[in-house]
Amino acid sequence: MILKELKEDLKDILNQEYRIEPLATGIYVYVEHPEEVSQDSIKELVKKFKKRVYIRKDPAYLRDFDEKKTKQKILKLLPKDAQVISIDFSPDFSEVFIRVKFPRYTKDPELVQKILEKTGWYPIFVREPQLPSAYFDSLYLYKIKTDRKGLLKKVGKRILERADDEVKWITATMLGGFREIGRSSLLIESNVSKVIIDMGVHPSPPTPEDAYPMINLIRSLESIDAIVISHAHTDHVCFLPYLFKAGYEGPVYMTKPTLDLAVLLQHDYISISKKTTGESIYDKKDIRKMVNHTILLDYGEVIDISKDMKLTMYNAGHILGSSIVHLHIGEGKHNVIFSGDIKYDRSIRLFDPAYTKFPRAETVFIESTYGSQKMPPREESEKRLVEKIKETVARGGKVLIPAFAVGRSQEVIVTLFENADKDWNIPVYIDGMVYEASSIHSAYPEYLKASVREKIISNDSPFNWEYLKVVKTKDKSGIISSEPAVIIAPSGMLTGGPSVEYLKLLAEDERNTLIFIGYQSPGSLGSKIQQGMKVVPIKEDKEVKELKINMEVTTIEGFSGHSDRDQLLAWLGSFAHHNKVRRVYTMHGEQKTIMKFTDLIRRKLRIPASAPMNMERRRLR
Repeated sequence: MILKELKEDLKDILNQEYRIEPLATGIYVYVEHPEEVSQDSIKELVKKFKKRVYIRKDPAYLRDFDEKKTKQKILKLLPKDAQVISIDFSPDFSEVFIRVKFPRYTKDPELVQKILEKTGWYPIFVREPQLPSAYFDSLYLYKIKTDRKGLLKKVGKRILERADDEVKWITATMLGGFREIGRSSLLIESNVSKVIIDMGVHPSPPTPEDAYPMINLIRSLESIDAIVISHAHTDHVCFLPYLFKAGYEGPVYMTKPTLDLAVLLQHDYISISKKTTGESIYDKKDIRKMVNHTILLDYGEVIDISKDMKLTMYNAGHILGSSIVHLHIGEGKHNVIFSGDIKYDRSIRLFDPAYTKFPRAETVFIESTYGSQKMPPREESEKRLVEKIKETVARGGKVLIPAFAVGRSQEVIVTLFENADKDWNIPVYIDGMVYEASSIHSAYPEYLKASVREKIISNDSPFNWEYLKVVKTKDKSGIISSEPAVIIAPSGMLTGGPSVEYLKLLAEDERNTLIFIGYQSPGSLGSKIQQGMKVVPIKEDKEVKELKINMEVTTIEGFSGHSDRDQLLAWLGSFAHHNKVRRVYTMHGEQKTIMKFTDLIRRKLRIPASAPMNMERRRLR
């Protein structure tokens, strides 16, 4: 029905022959002269049909194009300061990817129109990261060269086949991350379709059985219409490739930077798994298959992901590309908000606070990591961090900050950059995935806070700071024997990676300082040291040895990417009554915290709230 109506409207708008192709990403309309099509008319179609509509030149007219000459035409049309890195063509979609160093001007519709007129190819601009990255290069090329039109056709056709049955019921099944932190996963199901939100692993499982989401509760992977990923942290995305290994063939939806960061984390997960257990639950080909099935969204875009569900992703303020997931089910029947991990705080350095202006919300799933805590003011935390670093340096020591490679590390880098006075001469070393994650941050300034974005665009980036040093060797002894310094290294909970290697070298020297700035999972090495253990077991080669913790150990709260109790209540309260939220489910928190926060929601906001357990199934409608 939709296609029939759309075709009728296109006849009046186009005045030329056309071919229509429904894909998972939207409806592609192929014509001979796309430059002649009114963009205002297309906007009206999008508004009317609530579908993304793309006008492209029919690939049949571009089949025998001269690649070298077309590239030369594009180069002549671009401003001289563009600093083009590469130009790559996607013939299936009649699109050309132009990778440039300074794309400030690339949102100019006149430039896009000129390239389209002169070449027939629709330009898509890609920003080059400020920090050179072989990882970014390889992932970019893989994404460009991936052949996935068959999948997009299959999904697009299925979505357009409107359900004969009306949405009669909607349920939620808790697959992981409820009354615990780790292996986050939720199944939203109607009598028409099934969608999974997040697919993570537990960073420090109490037992092997607690490591992964309970996918045994899903009858069949073939029955899943779509998977949505809120953000790229291990406990939200690192189990996803396993589903493709197990036979999942459907689409995955996430933001652009989330995909880049997710692939980085998943490769690291394989590496750590093989080091610790000798094997991994998936390999690189499963990650490549995931990339091939991923559909990328921007904040605020509305897209159909099944016959009865529309998806919109909004800024969560947690890490780069992190999203609050909004599902609109059954043409207004029900709306679900899945917070993912959120930060509702204007004082953080990297991101705007979590979004709150949702059009509809009947059911809300809200994270509760710090649901029973009050964090100190950010200004106070930053002051303490700088003071502790200077104290340590003054006594000839080094500061080790174990931090999540994605999010907290970059927040600390920007904090030190902004707080460094003219007398600052302390090198800040970044190691492991911190460098690659920082590179990805520099490639997506549009996802960052305006103040940081402008610094990156104007070439005054914190990621190009003169005191920021990249560790390029596996041997840490040179850094340890050099001048006093700050070292930022993953993992944030000392569960593995470079931070543990530095700990071995620094722990016994009382001049040094270990600063925790993020959550430490119970049972993790970080948690044990944070709680005061002075001798801890450390694996050295194949033996387990004792490590004495003589260095100063301190925790500075306020740098977490999670909201505290008051911020969570403020975020929920800002839209709950206006949207007439019917129920709230708490998740992503330790049991005691979850129960306290659930009670707070009931008492403070007077909204029905409960704390479901893993394996529970709740009816939403």
